[in-house]
Amino acid sequence: LMLLGLGPDAHTASLFPNRPEKHLRDRLVVGVPDAGMEPYVPRISLTLPSTIVGIVNVTPDSFYDRGLTADGAAAVRRGVDMVAAGADLLDVGGMTAQPGEPLSAAAEIDRVAPVVRELRAQTGVPIAVDTYRAEVAAAALAAGADLVNDHTGLADPDLAGVVAARRAGLVVTHLGLQPKQEQEGRYALPFDAIAASLIERAERALAAGVPREG
Repeated sequence: LMLLGLGPDAHTASLFPNRPEKHLRDRLVVGVPDAGMEPYVPRISLTLPSTIVGIVNVTPDSFYDRGLTADGAAAVRRGVDMVAAGADLLDVGGMTAQPGEPLSAAAEIDRVAPVVRELRAQTGVPIAVDTYRAEVAAAALAAGADLVNDHTGLADPDLAGVVAARRAGLVVTHLGLQPKQEQEGRYALPFDAIAASLIERAERALAAGVPREG
């Protein structure tokens, strides 16, 4: 179970195919302080190994890649290429998180399940499915996915049970909105409220049987 996951995206996998740590370190430069100012030191550990996640969005309206891998065959090629370039994990999504009418679960399954199946056959890295729906997660896990990346924080009450039944991994993030809901203004919530929400979701997932580790 992972509450928050931060990592380089598919473009980083392309830029740094051999994952040299010094390049990741160089990208954390945040500017030169004025004379007399203390230099800013990011509160990020640069001694731990990096994990590069390759994003594969099988959707024509992705805000991330604008439909670059909307075609299933193109999505599989992109995923294979990113693994060859050094990606440690692939994240496959079939529905944009942008506001609007949600795609039907059947259509989402039709997008992600074949891609997951082919990537499982052609690569050896862990594969995540980016979905908040239990039905889609079940299909993707059956196709070979190893974990579920739920950006809504268990909006579907059945999702944790599906993940637990497969002994799969689960990534839970904080959304603060309903799925596909329009965000009004800036995202401004107290940190303790976000932390409390994530802890509650983690306890819910663990109670459903999601493995704490593994």
